[in-house]
Amino acid sequence: MKRSFSIKAFIITFLVLCLALSGFVYAKQSSLPSQRDALHSIVIPLSDTYLGDIQLDDDLSQESVEVDIESSEEDDDVALAVIEEPVEPTIPVKGFVSLVIYDFGLSDRVSEAVLETQIKNLTLALSPYSRRPSYWIDTAFQFESNPWGSIYVYDSDSSEGSIQDYGPLAVRSGLKKDLNQRRMDIAFKSFQDVQGIMMFFNGDKAVPELSDVYNRVKEKELPLAVSSKVSPFDSRDVSFTDMRLDYTSTAAEVDSFFNDLIVQALTNGTSIGIVPPSPLVLKKLPEWQKQLDAAFIQMAPLGAPSNPS
Repeated sequence: MKRSFSIKAFIITFLVLCLALSGFVYAKQSSLPSQRDALHSIVIPLSDTYLGDIQLDDDLSQESVEVDIESSEEDDDVALAVIEEPVEPTIPVKGFVSLVIYDFGLSDRVSEAVLETQIKNLTLALSPYSRRPSYWIDTAFQFESNPWGSIYVYDSDSSEGSIQDYGPLAVRSGLKKDLNQRRMDIAFKSFQDVQGIMMFFNGDKAVPELSDVYNRVKEKELPLAVSSKVSPFDSRDVSFTDMRLDYTSTAAEVDSFFNDLIVQALTNGTSIGIVPPSPLVLKKLPEWQKQLDAAFIQMAPLGAPSNPS
C-alpha cells in the first residue's frame, strides 16, 4: 500500500514539473517579439560600426543590416551622396588671354618667384642668356605653363633700337648676316623642347634681319609671336601684340594694362600681353587671375586653340 502511494506521488510530482517547465518556455517565447521590436528601433550606421573580433549570430547580424537599409531614409541619402560622382558646372568662356612673362630663366630667384604665383597656362619666354635652359623648360611644364624661346631683334638706326642693347645674342640690323646667323644658332641651341619663339623687336620699320629670323623659326616648325610697336610682318601665321610692360611700369600702369587685356579679350575673343617678372607684376597676378575668373575669361598659352563661346 505504501509502495503504491509513493508511485502516485512520484507521478504527480513529475507532472507538476512538466507543467512548470512548459510555462517557463511559453513565457520566454512570448517575450521575443518585444525584444525584436526594440532591436528594430535601434539604427546603427554601417560606416560607424566596428565589429573587431566579435562574432554575431548570422541571422541576427543579417537582420540588423536589413533594418539599417530599409528603415533609415537618412542613411539612404548619405549612401547616394557617396556613390554619385561630382558634376562640375559648365562655365561659359567669353574670351582668352595669353600672358607672356619674359626673362624667364635669367635669374633663378626671380624665375622661382614666377612659378610661386601658382598661375597656370602662362607663356614663359626663356631668356637666351639662361644658364640652365633645360631645367627651366622642364620646370615650366611641371607648373603647367608653356616655355617659349626669346629672340631679340633691333634696328640700330631707329630711335628705340639705338638706345638699347640686348647683348651678344641679339640680332641687329647692319650686322653681317653670318654673325647674326651665329647668334641665332647659339640661341636656338638653348631652346630645345620650347613650344614657340617670342620675338622682341625694337624698331620703327621692318628690316631684312626680321625675315632671317622668321625663316629660321619656320625651319624649326615652331609658332612665332612678335612683340613690337609696329607690325614687322604681313603674315597670318605670326601672332602680334603691341601690349607690353617693362620694369619701370608703375602700379597704375600695371592695373590699367591688365584691365585693357580683359576688355580686349571680351571684345575680340583673345588678347596677348607681355610683362616682365617684376615684383609689382608678380604681386598683382593672383588678384588679376580672380578678375579673369569673374569675367569668364580663361588664361591660355600662346599657340593654344581659342574658341570663346
